[in-house]
Amino acid sequence: LWVHGPAGVGKTTIMHSIASELLQQSNTNTQNLNWSYAEHPAIFTGSTFFFSRKNQVTDRRMFFSTLAYGLARHIPGLAPYIQFIFDTTPGITELSFKAQCDALIVRPIHAWAPFAANDYDIFMIVDGLDECDGGEEAHVELINAIH
Repeated sequence: LWVHGPAGVGKTTIMHSIASELLQQSNTNTQNLNWSYAEHPAIFTGSTFFFSRKNQVTDRRMFFSTLAYGLARHIPGLAPYIQFIFDTTPGITELSFKAQCDALIVRPIHAWAPFAANDYDIFMIVDGLDECDGGEEAHVELINAIH
């Protein structure tokens, strides 16, 4: 989903609403004592990153580590795989975006997925990409790393 438009039309509000709803569904599904896998074959869970000049959140180097932290927080079984990468890769935020994405997101998910107790529909919400530091070149590099 790509939401675009001029500044001030409510894109961030929409993204916050989507993130809140998906995270609430995830928490409800996994904490509800009456929840059963047969009734809910997939769990929505994920992570968010909201770039914002106003809140001084513009450092693109923290993008993938923040997304990884969110995934680890919402998918406890995934946390050890992500923690291992942080523990064994000092200076990971200095690597290329592609290397960060692979190390912090792709490889941990691939390592964890065969052992997951449930199927997860993982989402990552990014807002304010135009507000990250580094200009258009950095925006393109981040987008290419995600692909």
